[in-house]
Amino acid sequence: MPEKTRSLAICIPSGKRQALESEGTRSIAQRSTNVKRRGWLLGPLRYGRIASTAGVRPGGCTMHLFHVQLTNFRLYRHLEVALDMGTTLLWGANASGKSSFLEAIFMLATTHSPRAGADREVIHWDATETFGIPPFARVVGRLQRADGPLTLEMVVQRQAAGSEEPSGRCQKRFLVNRQPVRARDAAGRLQVVLFEPEDLNLVTGSPARRRRYLDVTLMQADARYWQSLQRYHQVVLQRNRLLRRWREEGAPPGSREEVAFWNREMVEHGSYLIAARARFIAALGPLVERLHRQLSGTAEQLTVAYRPQVPCPPGADEAGIAFAYRQALASTWPREVQLGQSLLGPHRDDLSFSLDGVDLATYGSRGQQRTSTIALKLAQVEWLRRESGEAPIVLLDDVLSELDPARRSSLQGWLLEGGCQVILTATDLAAFLPITLEQSTVYRVDAGRWTPLERKSKADDLGKPG
Repeated sequence: MPEKTRSLAICIPSGKRQALESEGTRSIAQRSTNVKRRGWLLGPLRYGRIASTAGVRPGGCTMHLFHVQLTNFRLYRHLEVALDMGTTLLWGANASGKSSFLEAIFMLATTHSPRAGADREVIHWDATETFGIPPFARVVGRLQRADGPLTLEMVVQRQAAGSEEPSGRCQKRFLVNRQPVRARDAAGRLQVVLFEPEDLNLVTGSPARRRRYLDVTLMQADARYWQSLQRYHQVVLQRNRLLRRWREEGAPPGSREEVAFWNREMVEHGSYLIAARARFIAALGPLVERLHRQLSGTAEQLTVAYRPQVPCPPGADEAGIAFAYRQALASTWPREVQLGQSLLGPHRDDLSFSLDGVDLATYGSRGQQRTSTIALKLAQVEWLRRESGEAPIVLLDDVLSELDPARRSSLQGWLLEGGCQVILTATDLAAFLPITLEQSTVYRVDAGRWTPLERKSKADDLGKPG
């Protein structure tokens, strides 16, 4: 049996395989046209009915991740699954493996886990050394892009051969079409937007989460950003070690010259990060404003502003930012030695949000804050599509359960008409519109085992899995 046929035979509902093969790479945007012709109404409540969100559609080509294989990843000993072009819904109790599957895809795209504190955490807890090979976790994804098919692979492996200690150091290796590549060359080949429940607090949460939003987006679209970000973090780490030592022991003669090298590196890479972030937020602004108005059904204007810690003039280019950065470092040097840490740079940047000029984090309602976060995430999808010419894959980890009915309808309307491959998780099917279930491939997930849910039984199975 050919390899492609063999992969399609895995985890595909009976009766759907023939339709899947005949559809090929038919986009969900085409399906949504048929949905509207049948009279389905999706989107925010307006004038007693639900209005369409067709204006949100990103358009363009769509990446299709059509096959995923996991080995010793989290609770998965082995999983091999074919994914539909449209929406895939993973339904099951907590700790059943749904979020772990999204984590694996996210790591293929960005080279980093969205939740693991250390890479070793993704290796199955019972994985052991086999034939002298240390325990490892492996993720393989096969996708179709506009420029052709691509196979991505990531292996996380403990370095200490035969070590049973979970604290053993790990190394990550990446392959593209079976050829070894550096992490920075693997990042962005697959583009994703991950939406977690914690992201609903993006407006009011920590600045670190907002910086993460910037970094995860930009590192998928800009290889230099990924490289500069990695180098910048290394420089800040080394520089902080020096500053802490001088705080405890006193700065020796010639300390300024010693730190000058790290300052040059900090300015070089930090200036690029600031410039890239500023360009991104400037381009994102109109998208966020439009999407927010469509989602909220109001004329309220949502404004997102970038707040760099380096005091540089608005619209400054990279050279202007570097000049301002050097000046600021010179003036803050005594205070940095006193505190033992670097006080200026992208590692302390932030975003601010306002609605009609009023600070959203302080004065906005919870509903306004969540609508703004959804608009921000959907704008991230559209920006990536514009940058690459292809719609990224949207990953939603049990987000709908955190929204009220109106926002659930709005988000589901966008998902069905957005022209993206979507993979989402849920513990309760009652949060979904009937049309969403009809248009989705649904799997019941239990302890890492996937069971296709036949379309005729989806409505009967509404509720929490038993």
